[in-house]
Amino acid sequence: MVYDYYRLYLKVSDLQGKTVTVKVSRVSVEAHYSPKAKREENCIVLDFEGKKRALILNRGQADDMTRITNEEDETRWVGTEITLAPVKGLGGRDTIKVGHKALGNAAGLFKGAAVMKKNQPLEVGK
Repeated sequence: MVYDYYRLYLKVSDLQGKTVTVKVSRVSVEAHYSPKAKREENCIVLDFEGKKRALILNRGQADDMTRITNEEDETRWVGTEITLAPVKGLGGRDTIKVGHKALGNAAGLFKGAAVMKKNQPLEVGK
């Protein structure tokens, strides 16, 4: 099963440091094992037109999709064009940022930004 996971689902390294624009072709809810919760959890999974790999959304990515589409009903996300960009998330881990296609390069919003640590104050203008 581990082999299938890495073959079927998108990883940060698959983006090869580039931002890509994709169109959502299918949205499904699937049970996936969560190492953090140590049990299976239902996850929203996005498939894309012309792409072999799907993206399992984390909570932040699902929230981003809700903001981008202005729809809480994930079944209405089909047809939405989005950007996927490799970024550093909280804690310094690599993650995929889901962005709005109309905003262009989603990664550009994060280039040069320092990785914030938990409880670190935000310093404006630096």
